[in-house]
Amino acid sequence: MTRVALVINTPSIRRRIMGVLSSTEWEVVDSPASVPEGPAPADVVVAEVEALGNVSETRPIALVDGVDDPFWHSPFRHRVAGVVGRDDPDHEFVTAVREVLGGRGWVSPELALMVLCGPRDISPVSPGASILDEARLTQREKDVVLLVAEGYSNNEIAMRLCIGVSTVKFHVSNALRKLECRDRAHLAVVLHKRGSVPLRPVA
Repeated sequence: MTRVALVINTPSIRRRIMGVLSSTEWEVVDSPASVPEGPAPADVVVAEVEALGNVSETRPIALVDGVDDPFWHSPFRHRVAGVVGRDDPDHEFVTAVREVLGGRGWVSPELALMVLCGPRDISPVSPGASILDEARLTQREKDVVLLVAEGYSNNEIAMRLCIGVSTVKFHVSNALRKLECRDRAHLAVVLHKRGSVPLRPVA
């Protein structure tokens, strides 16, 4: 059976990716980089940047935090077989592993867009947006929901943040759940009441 090892120290990310990949035909093992013998032998390894130096038996898939991640300046970047973002939709992790198992390289389309488009101006998180921190939204979810609350459509948000529309929908869905909002209009009202954004019509 094909074995996929996760060398990920961040518990929430590790649990999420473990759950996603465990629904496939692969055997998925949690393989901390801190153990003396190093990560367990595997056909594919998904590793955080700080653990790449401990992965020597196979070309790993690097798990990065956008285009500002230290990975892009790391000497290990030339050794990886793939790159995925922490905030990528679930299916991207499965696709990355399948591509690498097939002998091909893989870069998350969302990361590729960010690299090609360069940084974009986005709405800053204002001091009144602490509700987003309380709800434990990721930075990308914060970026998306603030634009939703300002009335931008999914397509407009995708263009503004240089990410895919499917990724926008993924983040909106997660944010609505975390903030316990019924829909986009409810989200705008909640953020307006907390002083995060001015109230504007939401499509």
